[in-house]
Amino acid sequence: MSNLASCGSVSGLIIEKPSAHSLAWDYDVVITTFNRLSAEWGPRKNSPLMQVHFLRVMLDEGHTLGSSLSLTNKLQMAMSLMASNRWLLTGTPTPNTPHSQLSHLQPMLRFLQEEAYGLNQKSWEAGILRPFEAEMEEGRTRLLHLLHRCLISSRKTDLKTIPPCIKKVAFLNFTEDHARSYNELVVTVRRNILTADWNDPSHVESLLNPKQWKFRSALIRNIRLSCCVAGHIKVTDAGEDIQETMDMLIEKGLDPISEEHALIKYYLQYGGNCLRCKEWCRLPFITPCRHLLCLDCVALNSTKCTFPGCGYSYEMQSPEILTRPENPNPKWPVPKDLIELQPSYKQDDWDPDWQSTSSSKVAYLVQKLKALQEAGRESSWSIDKDTQISVSSVVLRQDCFSVNKAAVEKVIIFSQFLEHIHVIEQQLAFAGIKFAGMYSPMPQINKMKSLATFQHDSTCMALLMDGSAALGLDLSFVTHVFLMEPIWDRSMEEQVISRAHRMGATRPINVETLAMRGTIEEQMLEFLQDTDGCRRVLKEESSKTGREGARLHRSLHDFAESNYLAHLSFVHTGSRA
Repeated sequence: MSNLASCGSVSGLIIEKPSAHSLAWDYDVVITTFNRLSAEWGPRKNSPLMQVHFLRVMLDEGHTLGSSLSLTNKLQMAMSLMASNRWLLTGTPTPNTPHSQLSHLQPMLRFLQEEAYGLNQKSWEAGILRPFEAEMEEGRTRLLHLLHRCLISSRKTDLKTIPPCIKKVAFLNFTEDHARSYNELVVTVRRNILTADWNDPSHVESLLNPKQWKFRSALIRNIRLSCCVAGHIKVTDAGEDIQETMDMLIEKGLDPISEEHALIKYYLQYGGNCLRCKEWCRLPFITPCRHLLCLDCVALNSTKCTFPGCGYSYEMQSPEILTRPENPNPKWPVPKDLIELQPSYKQDDWDPDWQSTSSSKVAYLVQKLKALQEAGRESSWSIDKDTQISVSSVVLRQDCFSVNKAAVEKVIIFSQFLEHIHVIEQQLAFAGIKFAGMYSPMPQINKMKSLATFQHDSTCMALLMDGSAALGLDLSFVTHVFLMEPIWDRSMEEQVISRAHRMGATRPINVETLAMRGTIEEQMLEFLQDTDGCRRVLKEESSKTGREGARLHRSLHDFAESNYLAHLSFVHTGSRA
């Protein structure tokens, strides 16, 4: 029987590290973690792992070496291990990045000590990376030759013993309160874009400007989260700015003691119904002709007021006159008097309120889980009736227990947002559905207890997890996977699904992605499914000049972020739905 050495921690208990002599002579197999590899690396450290010549070093989930293109401690430690053979196992060798994705292969080749391209960065870049990204045939040919030398590919589609994976997307509608919450966030985004010289990406304060990528990324995360959890943007009273707007209207003839003056000021402070479409809006526009309009209505025409029967023409400013530091390269004429009339609102961070969220997604999830429970009970009852003919009552009870236990459907519920996970937990508990949780910042020992409960407790139906639990688990007994929001990184999505859809599975795996209709989630799914559109967007973005201050894009969706915001729209649950 082989002797095992464990370097690291098990169930929260720190294991004393064996010496190099002990590792070499007393054990046949050494098991450790990437965290331990990182901790063992250092210029002054002489790790026992570096003093042993191993027959074989095997890295499971080896793509983590390529998750960062910098020289990490775990990569340096993995490269420093002495071994006659090196193996690296991964189901998702590259992340979902915009260009060739090849850069993330090189750290893995370095670990494998591939002589031509793994140990020589310049040869890799000149021989494969740059030619491949330039779509040169020689780059593709060299890459294929390299992979033939060092890669054994075993795909799920090649394994006939693995049952099929059935994927579908469910588009859901908001509740009225949740729709209002989502629209509050959307109006702040669209108001910024519209008032920045009428959707001009050259304006330095526009969210469409490449230099605003940090704020834009954080905002898009909040918009995605608002599809799952209701929340509020706290709009600080503009005070002096609103008063300045009122003074400008008075100069144009508004009576300061009239009811109209009081109404306009109230709308600007607290929101109100659009005079044209009657829809409520938190941040209405006031036109020079004193009509209060929602963003949708005011955006219909950049040259004149859209209130029926008005037709007031705005004072237009041409691009030649418009040039200034905040917009050195204006694209088109803008309604100067309309934009300058609008007060500036100080907007605090978006605050998710998961405790009072009425979520369409979670309601749909609970309905599906209850249907699975009911189907399991009906299946058990049918088997019990057939069994009753030939067994005694005592044996019947025992058989019924085993059949009921086997009939329980096991489900994975995945979300990338902690606030969403809290909403799901709350509603599952209220519905009486037993679940276990594996997500950050939960301590590792608690995660292991939750996993054991899910695996061995026949009454525990669901495992609720985030990305921190999506690697390395064998949950081949699971039959349903619910992705509670679209996942940007397709390699992450594949990791989640592969917890269930893997060798050992005996029944088809049903994967359902939940998305809110008419929102940024629907845009994301359309972008992911339109591969030709993806390539077109990448080509257009890559060819653009004058992108000083913009970062290099890290993921496919970085290219799409501006497109998402430019086409962001309100959702309606009433007459305009």
